[in-house]
Amino acid sequence: MSAFSPFLSPFPRLFLLAALPALVSCASEAAKPAPDPLAQRIRKHVRHLGSDELEGRAPGQPGGDAAVRYIEGRLRALGLEPAGTEGFRQPVPLQGVRTLPETRFTWTPAGAD
Repeated sequence: MSAFSPFLSPFPRLFLLAALPALVSCASEAAKPAPDPLAQRIRKHVRHLGSDELEGRAPGQPGGDAAVRYIEGRLRALGLEPAGTEGFRQPVPLQGVRTLPETRFTWTPAGAD
């Protein structure tokens, strides 16, 4: 009988086959990449700028002004120098506003009735 004969018996092989899914699961957990810090920061800014708190961000409205202040603050925090004619802002003459016909949007999550 060789030194490896216990590994040739059916029981250890069956045990290894039964343990294989757990081993693969552990390996795939360890192989997951760490969260990307840049992606997390970008996601944070996008969530804020898209939040209900900014009320749609329309120009000349409180939500739009808040979005502009937020972006200006982030640009300053990055150490960037303003290049616009009014700091980071560049005036654009508004010729007029035209409202479009009412638009409706309906979203139903997957699997919902």
